[in-house]
Amino acid sequence: MPRIVDEAIRTAYSKQGVAVLTIPDDIPAHMIADNFNANVDNFKIEDYQVDDKEIKAALELMKIHSNPIVLAGTGIRNAKKETLDFIEKFKLPIIQTMPAKGMVADDHPYNLGQLGKLGTKAAYEMMQKADLLIMLGTDYPYAPYLNHKIDAIQVDINGDKLGKRHRVNVAIQGETQKVLKRMIELGDEVKERPFLNTAISHMAQWRSWMKDVYSKNHEGVLPSKMFHDLSTTAQDNAVFSIDVGTSTAFGARFIDAKPTQKYTISAWLGTMGCALPGAIASKMVLPDRPVYAVAGDGAFSMVMQDFATAVRYKLPMVITVLNNKLLAFIEYEQQSAGQQNYGISLPDIDFAKFAEACGGIGERITTNEQYAEAIEKYKNTDRPVVLDVAVTDEAPLPGKIVMDEAKGYAKFGMGHLIDKKSMPELPPMKEILRSFL
Repeated sequence: MPRIVDEAIRTAYSKQGVAVLTIPDDIPAHMIADNFNANVDNFKIEDYQVDDKEIKAALELMKIHSNPIVLAGTGIRNAKKETLDFIEKFKLPIIQTMPAKGMVADDHPYNLGQLGKLGTKAAYEMMQKADLLIMLGTDYPYAPYLNHKIDAIQVDINGDKLGKRHRVNVAIQGETQKVLKRMIELGDEVKERPFLNTAISHMAQWRSWMKDVYSKNHEGVLPSKMFHDLSTTAQDNAVFSIDVGTSTAFGARFIDAKPTQKYTISAWLGTMGCALPGAIASKMVLPDRPVYAVAGDGAFSMVMQDFATAVRYKLPMVITVLNNKLLAFIEYEQQSAGQQNYGISLPDIDFAKFAEACGGIGERITTNEQYAEAIEKYKNTDRPVVLDVAVTDEAPLPGKIVMDEAKGYAKFGMGHLIDKKSMPELPPMKEILRSFL
């Protein structure tokens, strides 16, 4: 047993993550001889040295390509300043994976947001126009969204990640911070890059479109507007714990995260119900920082019993529940696959009353104005709060609707017309066309 615990501790440090040790519950009751010699004195985290030959090879590759683009993951967590200096010195547009959101400020002009179904159209288009991909500390799993026709540089401390998602011309195994520092020291500054100017223009257009989305006329609470208001009101040191589903989509587009904030999601976008436990963990680890969790009614109802834990341990936080009595993201996934909707309705639960019954604060929200007031009101709450928000069913369209998705939506629309003798409710046509064309 001591040997396994020792191994788990060493693995957690070396892999920079969580080591889970599962044992039968009767094991701790057994007495054992205290004769284990720990290996802690011999254990060292590997210190990778930066090889200038590799650095110069990467810089040369950057020099001969006119349209380089950066894809950064959580490996830049300890290299936020170096990443910013790197993209500014070499005039590089940057895409961040969802778990890395905000490590370079979302509102930085070089930042194109995320890539993929939940990403921006600007990121999709500039990835296709790029001629060099620079991957920094990322194991980006959605490889079809990468441009596989172009050269690539990859920096990662884990050797098994190098070349895993994309063919790589220059692979550098090492700490991102050290590698970027050396590239900045040895590389020549780029004064002007037309490709970057194009990227900035595309992203400005995208932001203008997103403003149209959250400013449109609506009834009830518009999720896009709600997320925008949360973003503009939250403190500079806030922690966001965002659940899986439409919460992920709206958070990606309408929360402008900052390097001083922390943006927490399910890393592979599949752990439904993660927002509340993520908020509890955040408040335990970072007790002096404000914590905001956002979850759909389906996700929250999977773990809502843990709200009592937040009350029990006096963990002040604000939990927003998007209550539309619907598994909304599944609704749109079914439609994009050409299926008719089924099995997505949820019961009408009063989450505000539930919060009060647990000893917390609960408030029912029916307008965007009420939501903005509530976020301001509970900035300094001394108890956990649930905002039960009656959201309208707003479609989180992909940043770029690809042909397969367009065919799926068309198939769904035709099936709906045949089955129900009516056209389905659609998002505003200009939003559809902006994502498709």
